[in-house]
Amino acid sequence: MAKKGIIPPVLREPVEVDQVVRELRDIHDMLASLQAQIFTEPLVVLDVNQSGSIGTFQLTISDINFVVIGIEFQAKTDPGGFPGSWSTNWTSSVGTIGDDPQLLRSVNVGLQEGHNTTVKARVRYTDQLDQAQEISKVHTFDFDNVAEITGFEVGIEGATANISVAGDEDTVSVWYKLCGQADISAVLAFVGRTGTFTFPLDDTAQCIEVAGKDSNGQFGEWVRIELHKVGIDKVVRFPPPLFIPATDATLFSYGQKWYLHPNHVGGITSIFQAPIVLPQGVTITNWAVRMYKENHPADLAQASISRVTSSGAVFLDQWTQTTTGWVTHSQSLSELVSSSNAYLIEVSLAAGAAGTVFDAELNYAEVGYSVPSFEEAL
Repeated sequence: MAKKGIIPPVLREPVEVDQVVRELRDIHDMLASLQAQIFTEPLVVLDVNQSGSIGTFQLTISDINFVVIGIEFQAKTDPGGFPGSWSTNWTSSVGTIGDDPQLLRSVNVGLQEGHNTTVKARVRYTDQLDQAQEISKVHTFDFDNVAEITGFEVGIEGATANISVAGDEDTVSVWYKLCGQADISAVLAFVGRTGTFTFPLDDTAQCIEVAGKDSNGQFGEWVRIELHKVGIDKVVRFPPPLFIPATDATLFSYGQKWYLHPNHVGGITSIFQAPIVLPQGVTITNWAVRMYKENHPADLAQASISRVTSSGAVFLDQWTQTTTGWVTHSQSLSELVSSSNAYLIEVSLAAGAAGTVFDAELNYAEVGYSVPSFEEAL
């Protein structure tokens, strides 16, 4: 039996050369777009170390796309400028450019007093468009071994200070305290020579100090920043209907023009109370009450403001009207409103038998308070 030969496929339709070229171009453009999307520039991490009079400047480079084309440095060990020429004479070199995805370069430099030993480096690479780019790193070494604070910033949010602090290469931890106090606390989030922490501010002026500690446990110089309160003053008024009789047997009435007065004569004292509802953290700065009293026997117009705790009530101020007519009593206070306290205004009114129920009246009470806000003192 004779063998059958290979039968070529039959082209049912002719294929245009231009169409094939267009399709190839589309495929090329798609691949180029995909390459642009997945391109990752080299990751360059700088680490520095100091031992005695020697500083080590080290670069760790991740080059997964093999696009690095050069790793160079310059160093200056005097107050002048850099030499101007780039060097590849690294003290240590691990990994080959173009072959290894992880590259390590380090150089040791001698340190001199005066904070003027500086190293700068550049990592050159080509991007997805074959354009030359570079990543720069620079560090100035400190000759001494003292932990020094190099950066200290404070942001104020309400009654909280948000603090950012940085230390030099000798600083292994940072500590902070309130000025003039012995208690200190560590900045627990101090990593990579920088750290942040928050500090609650009270109603008084504040001063915060920070200091670095070296590897031998020695503190550097304490650096301070002063803060002061910038209060926003507000007033809340208590009209007569906000006052509640202390007992269900109290007889009272709102007289002409909304004045609160007892509803009987005979010198029987009627007691009324109004709770002071203020947010925690504000400071009561003053209070005022406007009352009326006649001069008949047993007429009484008295008011007080109190702090109320689980142990009882303590007067912040108490006032008894001694003159006749309408009198406004005002008194300055300094009371920080905390979560453990409540506050109350109490009014006592009595009309003697010789007069009328209008012999003792309350017009209003007021409480002034300050909303805390802090800023960095200049």
